Amino acid sequence: MSHRRQALSQRLDLALALVALVLCAMLCPAVPRLESEARADVGQRLPRLTKLSDDVIRGGMPLGYVPLRQLWAEWDQGDPSEVEETLRTLAVDARLTPPLRAYAGLLESYARRRRGDLAGSKARIESLGFVGRWVVAGPFDNEGKGGLDRSFGPEDELLDPLSMARTYDGKERPVTNRMTPDVFPYGWVDLGAMVRPAEKVCAYATTFVRDRRSGKAGAPGARPFSVWFGAAGASKVFFDGQEALKDAKYRDLDSERFGVALTLREGWHRLTVKICGDDDAPMFALRLADGSGAPDTNLESDPDPAHSKEAAAVRFRKGDKPAPPRLDGPIHAFEKLTAKDDPAALEAYARYMVLTSSDDPAENRARDLARRAAEKARTIPRCLLAGELAENRNQRAIWIDRAEELAKRGGAAVPLQDRIDVLLARAGHTRGGANWRDAIPYYDKVLALDSDNVPASLARVELYSEAGLRETALTSLDLTLARRPRSVALLRAMAAALRELDRTTEAEELTSRYAQLRFDDTSVVTDRIELALARRDPRTAARWIERLVETNPDSGRALAAAARAYVALGDRPKAIAMHRRSLDLAPDDVTTLRSLADVYALGGQPDEQLRLLKRVLELRPQEKDVREYVAHTEPSRPRADEAYARPSADFLKLRNQPANGRNRRTLVDLQVTTVFPNGLASRFHQIVFQPLTDAAAAEAREYAFSFEADTETVQLRGAKIHRK
Repeated sequence: MSHRRQALSQRLDLALALVALVLCAMLCPAVPRLESEARADVGQRLPRLTKLSDDVIRGGMPLGYVPLRQLWAEWDQGDPSEVEETLRTLAVDARLTPPLRAYAGLLESYARRRRGDLAGSKARIESLGFVGRWVVAGPFDNEGKGGLDRSFGPEDELLDPLSMARTYDGKERPVTNRMTPDVFPYGWVDLGAMVRPAEKVCAYATTFVRDRRSGKAGAPGARPFSVWFGAAGASKVFFDGQEALKDAKYRDLDSERFGVALTLREGWHRLTVKICGDDDAPMFALRLADGSGAPDTNLESDPDPAHSKEAAAVRFRKGDKPAPPRLDGPIHAFEKLTAKDDPAALEAYARYMVLTSSDDPAENRARDLARRAAEKARTIPRCLLAGELAENRNQRAIWIDRAEELAKRGGAAVPLQDRIDVLLARAGHTRGGANWRDAIPYYDKVLALDSDNVPASLARVELYSEAGLRETALTSLDLTLARRPRSVALLRAMAAALRELDRTTEAEELTSRYAQLRFDDTSVVTDRIELALARRDPRTAARWIERLVETNPDSGRALAAAARAYVALGDRPKAIAMHRRSLDLAPDDVTTLRSLADVYALGGQPDEQLRLLKRVLELRPQEKDVREYVAHTEPSRPRADEAYARPSADFLKLRNQPANGRNRRTLVDLQVTTVFPNGLASRFHQIVFQPLTDAAAAEAREYAFSFEADTETVQLRGAKIHRK
C-alpha cells in the first residue's frame, strides 16, 4: 500500500511558489535573541524573509497564511536556520491572530524535527494542543466515495458508551474499536498506518475532552473552546454526538484548515472524527484551543473508554443550551472573502489552495480562481499562477505570453522578482518541449539577474548533465554551493553529481553534510544503514536504525526496514520487536505477518511461524504460496467442505440401473461453497459419472471443466475409478 509516512511534513514541502524546486532543509539551532533583534538580523541577512514576515503580519486572517507558507517554501534557498528563526519570531508575535501564531509554531516544530531535535519538536506540538491518542475503528467501505454520507456502526452509537468489545461490519472483515499506540507525536494521525486495507476506506477516531479544572473548586461552567482541524480525504467532526463540521472535498493533508467554535461544560465530552480516503490513506490533524484559537493548557484529551459513560450522560440544562457550532479557519474565511470576486482575494485563495494542497483534484478550484483573478485584473504574478495551474501546455504558453507582455510593457519599473519569475516560467515551459536545450539561455538570464538563484542553478546543472557535460555541470554547481554552503537543494544535487562521476569519497562527504541538515530524510538514513551493513559496522548501523525509527514511529515501512537490518546484524530479538511494533499499529498487515513468520523460521521456531502463516490465510485465503507451504508442513487432512462429499456406498448401488439408451450418466454432482469473512469464496465440487459404452469410456479419459482465468485457483484434490 502507499503510505505517505512523512505525510504532513512532505506535503508542506510540495507546496511551493510557482518556480519552486522542492527540497526541504534541516535547521541548525539558533542563539535565542530578543524578538526585535532577531527580526532585524534576519532582515540584514535575507531581505526576502523579512518581506514575507511583514506580509504575514499585514495580511492577518486568512491572507497571512499565504506568505507564511511561502516563507516555509524558502527552506532550500539558503541557510535553513534563518527560516526557523523567522518562524520562531512569528510564533510569538502578538500582532498575529492566535491561529496564525499557532500555525507558525507548528512549522517551527517541524523545523526542530528536521534538525534532529525530536524531543523539542514533540514538546512544541504538545504545547500547541495537538491530539495524538485516539480509539480507532475501521476500515469501512468507501468505494465510489460513498462512505462519508453512509452511517456505519460507530456513527450509529455516538450517544452510547464506547465499547471495546463490540464488532462492526468492516470493509473486508469484522472490526472493533482499538487504542492507538503512542506513535503520533508530530501533529498528524495516519489512519492508513492502522487499518488494512488503507485505500478507498473510511475510519473513525474517538477521544474525550474536558477542562482540567472540572470538578474542582472554582471550576468554570460552560465555556467556549475551539477545534482546529485538517484532513487528507473527506471528513466529519462530531462533538457530543452532533455533527460539528463536514468537509466533502478530497483534499490532501494540512493542519488548521477549519476551526469550529464549541461549548465545553463540566465533565468529559466525546469528540469523534470520521475520515474517508480515496486512493490515499485517510489522515488528519486536530488541535484543541480556547475560543480565540490560542493554545489552552486547561484543555485535556484522553481516549480512555472509561470516560464514555460520563460523556454519554452529558446533557445541558434547560436555558443552558450551548450555541451551535460556529465555523472559522482559513477555508471558511477565504470563502467569505472571495464572495465579492475581488481579484486579490481570488489570487490569495488560489495560492493558499496550492501551497497547502487544499484543492480537490476532482474540482480544480484553484485553477478556476487563478484564471478569474488574472482575467479581472491582469498582473505578472496572476498570469504566471494561471499558467502554472493551466489544464494543458498550450494554455500555459498563452498565460506566459501575457506575463511576458506585461513585463515588456512595464520595463524597468517591473520588480526584479517578477522578471525572474517570468524567465523561469518561460525556461520551464521551453524545457518541457522538443528542444529542451533552448531553455539554457533563459536560465542564464535569470542568473545574470540573481547569481544565487537556486532553481535556475539546479535546472541549468540538470540540462548540462542531460547534454553529457557533467564536468561543466559540476563546476557550475560547485561555484553556486560555495556561495550558499547550507542550501539543502544544492548539497543534495552536488552529492548526486559527484556520485554520477564515481567520485564516491567526495559524494559521501557531501551526503554527510546533507544528513546533518535533514535529520528526517528516510532515503538517506536507509542508504546509511545499508552502507553500515555492507561494512559490517554494527554500531553505526544501530545508530542509523534508531534515527530511522525515532523520526518515523508511525511508519510500517520504517519499522520493516529496521527489522530487516536487525536480521542482517543477527539480532533476531530486536527484529521481532520491530515487527511487533508494526503489528501493534496494523494487526492485519499481511506483509508484516509474513516477514515476522520468516524471522521465526530463521530462529527455528516453526510453531510461531505456522501460527502467523495461518493468520495470513485467514486474512488472505488467496495467498497460494502460503497455503501450499502450510499444507506441506502439516499432516494432510480433509478440508471442512469435503465433509459434505457423498460416500461411494451411496452412488455405487446406482451403477446397475438400466442404461435407457444413454452412453453416460451422472451419479453425483455436488457443489459446496464456503464464503470467508473478507468476501472471498471457495467451492468444492464432487462429480461422479458412469460411462455406459466403450466410446463413452474412451472419452472419459479426459474431463473438461471451466473456471475464471486470473481469478480462480483450481486444485485436483482426488480422483478414483471404481470397477466391477
